[in-house]
Amino acid sequence: MYKTEKLRLTHHLDIAYIDEGYGYETLIFIHGLGSNMGAWVKNIGYLSHSFRCIALDLPGYGQSSSGNFPYSMHYYAQIIKEFIEEFDLKHVTLVGHSMGGQIALTLALMGYDKVKKIVLAAPSGLESFHPFEKELIKSASNPYFLKSQKAENIGINYDLSFYQLPKEAYFMIQERLDLMKNAQKYEDYCQLISRCIAAMLDEPVFDKLHRIHHPTLILFGANDYLIPNRLFHPTDTPLSIGNHGKQKIAYSQLSILSQCGHFVQFEAAERFNNLVKSFVNS
Repeated sequence: MYKTEKLRLTHHLDIAYIDEGYGYETLIFIHGLGSNMGAWVKNIGYLSHSFRCIALDLPGYGQSSSGNFPYSMHYYAQIIKEFIEEFDLKHVTLVGHSMGGQIALTLALMGYDKVKKIVLAAPSGLESFHPFEKELIKSASNPYFLKSQKAENIGINYDLSFYQLPKEAYFMIQERLDLMKNAQKYEDYCQLISRCIAAMLDEPVFDKLHRIHHPTLILFGANDYLIPNRLFHPTDTPLSIGNHGKQKIAYSQLSILSQCGHFVQFEAAERFNNLVKSFVNS
């Protein structure tokens, strides 16, 4: 793993991050729900030969500060903006996975001019939910239910994030199991996850995608079991969801990666890295 550093932002908030490589372009990697900067371990080594690569832990996740923060999409977008300002970065490509993709879109919709391009890896936000569906999802993801999950279910949950769960991803399962051993930290974590799920649903970008004018690369695994939601949208596919984003975002392109699940940047790292490098350099 790479050396972790910390940046103190306002309100005594510490953001943990890794900063590798040099280049005219800077890639800011934004992890997804329940994840952390380790999600990008198979990407930074290659991409840092061409670009400056910064991956961070969002507040509440990994080694960054926890506390009674808003934990909303707009809050996280503002954190990314403040982080960019602290480093005085000029040419930024946001690379967001899942929830991180929705955060990237939220920041782009703020009209922040230092963001030049966007990479969306299996992003949330391209799928629309009716109010009744939203309430059911929020009810099913309340912190008490999340906390009641047994340790043996953790591996099953991670299986859903991959077409075939690779051994290199087992560290993600172990991180969650270790977290469960600390009652207070796991309580905070379950509260965090519940609030983030509610925020994704309550702060949709679906109807605003036409306002995105940044060159955008959309990547989905053909075998994504998490997006689209199979319960509410059984006839949708990663291709149909990706095509919706491509049609709504003017300067966008879409790639569907075969034999790959939701963790596209990890499971199809070589293909992902080559596509991102080509896109950023174009």
